Amino acid sequence: MELPGLEALRGRAVCVTVGNNSNADLSAAGARLMLFDRAAQMIDQLLQGSCSLAAQDDTFFAPWLRQREFAERFDVKFGFAELPWGMAVAQADGERLQAWLSRLMQELHAQGRLKALADQQGVDSAFQGAEARRWSAPPCARAGQQDTNHDATHDATPDATWEAACLLEPRDNQLQPTAFAGTVTALEQDVQRAVGIQLTLAMLKTGVAFELFLQGLLLTTVLMVGAVVGTVAFGAFFAKGLGLRWRLLAWGFRGLVAVIQSTPLILLMFLAGILTSASATPSVPLCVAAAILMLGVFNGANAGQAVAEARSRLMARPGSPGRVPLAAAFRHARSQVISFAVNAVRGSPAASLIGVPEVLSALTDIASFSSERVTTYLVLLLLYMAMTALVLRVAALLQRRMDRRASGEAA
Repeated sequence: MELPGLEALRGRAVCVTVGNNSNADLSAAGARLMLFDRAAQMIDQLLQGSCSLAAQDDTFFAPWLRQREFAERFDVKFGFAELPWGMAVAQADGERLQAWLSRLMQELHAQGRLKALADQQGVDSAFQGAEARRWSAPPCARAGQQDTNHDATHDATPDATWEAACLLEPRDNQLQPTAFAGTVTALEQDVQRAVGIQLTLAMLKTGVAFELFLQGLLLTTVLMVGAVVGTVAFGAFFAKGLGLRWRLLAWGFRGLVAVIQSTPLILLMFLAGILTSASATPSVPLCVAAAILMLGVFNGANAGQAVAEARSRLMARPGSPGRVPLAAAFRHARSQVISFAVNAVRGSPAASLIGVPEVLSALTDIASFSSERVTTYLVLLLLYMAMTALVLRVAALLQRRMDRRASGEAA
């Protein structure tokens, strides 16, 4: 499998560990993240075939890739989010140890010993090679030697004349905060003081998390509306098919409805995922359309059967004109149709299985790099409850209106 870079990961499942800062890059690229608490769990899933792609530090995979059986099955696709390792000492009374470690690292780089060790352990040594060349040539070579006659515990500070040329700038890997991150943090602290609950609204504190959150809300809204429309549309389609006068076609529709009713929604979503993955250009709109299609088919089959049965009952009434219009059957079965439409809304989170970055998928991605899951999934629960309650409210209003209209026609 050729993967030239992050852009090739859109829609693909990638196994990661919770709290890894680079997960934000994967989420922004559209990857579907599978979360693990420990990196060792990813290795188990790789070997079992549950994961085909995994993202972790080069130093973690290096010893595994030196094992012949592992290296025959897996290889490094590409690197991203480079962040060299470093050493740190205590701020209090750590100056002399810092100076000694600094000189030690300079010498190890200049002598090429760190690069040789990286090569021996199978770690990509491009960075080590560049550092070896830097510290073995002027002015950095002289800088590393300027205190060689001093005791190892001597307090030495690098000379500003070579510091800019030799020392790398500290890598800033902090995520860009939102404009209102300070207000969110203050709110979290107020809640902590008031009720003793530690609230962490990670989805509102960094730019990438907030963008994922808004995208998830938008796509979830589209999914819910599309699921309702799809349920009604496919309900009419199946009701029409079940009421066909040609028995062979009607039996075919009955068989199709029976198959759909006996198939779990999860399996239908997996089928949609396979079809979208087979597309030459899989994309978010295509995945959303496939999810709406499956939600509509799954719930529309039940709604269509309810409408067809209502139509049969109306036709069997004494004095019936014969063929009953489909609209009249829909009005008669309106309670069941609305119930299946609401079920379609409740089933919308299943779209995350095929790579739709709706709100469940978005908050899972946010939890992968924020290391906070309790508040995140509590917010997710409340969001789905609020959205479902809104749909139920709209459905109740619609049903009352249809009931009044039906009562007026009967009068």
